[in-house]
Amino acid sequence: MASLIILIYIVFVVWALANALSGRFENGDKTAWVITIIFVPFLGSILYFLIGRHQKI
Repeated sequence: MASLIILIYIVFVVWALANALSGRFENGDKTAWVITIIFVPFLGSILYFLIGRHQKI
């Protein structure tokens, strides 16, 4: 069970990073989102999907 949770966590973080890196943002927002996702992985990923995806150009 624990390995499934870890796998879901890793997939979620990688998905958020891939989505952030492939999108176009204004004024260095991409860099800020990537740093947030890397250094605050789970919360950063959730915040990106709630807020960051809507900031794409």
